[in-house]
Amino acid sequence: MPITHDATYIRITGDNTGDELRTYISDNSLTDPVVNDRNITFTARHLWFIPETINGVAVPAVLTDSNALYHFTNGARNYIGGTSTLNFTNVVSVISGGGRGYYGNCPGGVLNWTNCRYQILTTGGRTDFFHSGLRPNLTGAFSNVQFIADGQSYMHLFGSFAQPSDYSNLTLDIDAGCVFEYCSMSDSIFALNFQRIYVDGCYCTFTRHTWLNPNWLVQRGAGVTKFIDPTKPSGWTGYAGAIANVTEVFTHNLTVMDLAGQPIDGLNVRLINNDTAVNEYDTTTDPAGEIAEQEVLTYKGATPAEYYADFTLKCWGYLYTFKSESRPFSTTGQPISETVTMLTDMTVTEADSSLVAAYPFTVTLPSSGSLKITGDNTTLQSITAAQLYDAVKLF
Repeated sequence: MPITHDATYIRITGDNTGDELRTYISDNSLTDPVVNDRNITFTARHLWFIPETINGVAVPAVLTDSNALYHFTNGARNYIGGTSTLNFTNVVSVISGGGRGYYGNCPGGVLNWTNCRYQILTTGGRTDFFHSGLRPNLTGAFSNVQFIADGQSYMHLFGSFAQPSDYSNLTLDIDAGCVFEYCSMSDSIFALNFQRIYVDGCYCTFTRHTWLNPNWLVQRGAGVTKFIDPTKPSGWTGYAGAIANVTEVFTHNLTVMDLAGQPIDGLNVRLINNDTAVNEYDTTTDPAGEIAEQEVLTYKGATPAEYYADFTLKCWGYLYTFKSESRPFSTTGQPISETVTMLTDMTVTEADSSLVAAYPFTVTLPSSGSLKITGDNTTLQSITAAQLYDAVKLF
């Protein structure tokens, strides 16, 4: 039977629905947990998901439910084992009365959550649902999911070295902080009362996230923390805490067109950090007139911390005039995309650069000195001003 129980547990094996679980509880006249309409309250018994081994193959325990509430109180917990799967839509999970809710030594699970909320009401509590000594093999998909912790509670969001966890589209309304390791978040919201990020180790990225607290405090900075296109609130004061391994970048997308609105292939594009005199990137456009999306460093944790917002964009090509423009870039919460229009160099005489490359003389720039024109005497005496300009421009 896929659902069984004893004095301590309700065990889930096989593929089950929330309706089947509620029916099982009622049919067996259980007083713990208690079913009230679509809501289930666990007081002492724990809910335990146990994968089965059938013909030598591990078969995960699956629970699919919607429009329901799972309340774990008085120390009751939810044990997720192996590849057990929770398919939840419009489900609220609440932990109160002293328990952690999800047990720390479970090896992982698959969470497919849509429009869900997971809330800890215990003062001083925490959840290790995503944490174990072995690091969980946690996978799944989140869409419009909210994690809430009241009473100075903590969440632990961990992945593994082999499989970093992607926590996307989450709202973290947690009044203390969160521990991250081997994981990333994108398009997420940290509430005003979210106070600090704990990065225990390894590489963690936060992409297009919004943190409403003006003081971004990073603690336990043993790991590398990377912010990509963050949205900062009014009055943002900067990064604080263990910032040595913290970086921030914005992503830059560029399209180059000519005056006729046609894309320019093979144009040189370079972005220079004016504070460090370092090229953030140096690349060329593709046939669509685009460059690959680039990451541009705007903050580097150091002593003292370094912020960058002064850049120069340079664009040049054989048939076009040289362009050099200031770019006071900063993160905007979204990738920065822009289109640059290049003016035609009317001084170029030969439009076919391959013919210019075949001229019987060469243009070079020695390591010291001025441009050098080399060729036999007859050739050098017959060079026209137009040929010389084209050759120098191509160089």
